[in-house]
Amino acid sequence: MEDLTDWKAEHRGYEKILRDLVYNKLCLDDNDWEQLKPGFAFKRARASTLLLQNNGYELCARFIVKGIVKITHHTDTPYVFDFREENDYLCDVGSLMNRTRSCFSFETVTSCEWIEADTGSLKDSNNRIMQRFPVLMQEYLNKGYERASFLRIPNAEKRYAEFCRLRPQVVKYAKQGDIASYIHIATQSLSRIRNKMSGVGKDKG
Repeated sequence: MEDLTDWKAEHRGYEKILRDLVYNKLCLDDNDWEQLKPGFAFKRARASTLLLQNNGYELCARFIVKGIVKITHHTDTPYVFDFREENDYLCDVGSLMNRTRSCFSFETVTSCEWIEADTGSLKDSNNRIMQRFPVLMQEYLNKGYERASFLRIPNAEKRYAEFCRLRPQVVKYAKQGDIASYIHIATQSLSRIRNKMSGVGKDKG
């Protein structure tokens, strides 16, 4: 895993992505950001890198800006999330905030790049983000609840329709197999559902 803490010019675009997100969520000003930035590091890893091991401790919050990650819960089927089309957080919030062992493992499927926030460093900086850090973490938890709500829809076609409604950009750009994994249906089944919804195979006459 490569640690690039000096924020080279090639990473400035990623910094802007995170900065815009943090500004919108936490209403920070430029001074807040300058105090906050030393707690961040830019990192990249090759495919098949373990970012979090099951039964280990989550030590940081990651803002993934590039790549695909396989997410596994010890009681559930693994699924993949494509961060290339939708930048997002990757963190076991419960383990991080409560200092408990994680039930998840995170493994890179492709090479990945992310901004990592060491919560210990952020606390030491004594800035406002730590006062409002739970806001970002709750948003991450809500995304987990969102996926759980998909899985509670017994009808696969309705499950995919709901996914299309909530994440149209992901549907537009992500691979079919990745979407199928996320909503927990077979790729062949998703293909049939998409063909049916688009009218492929219908009798034109």
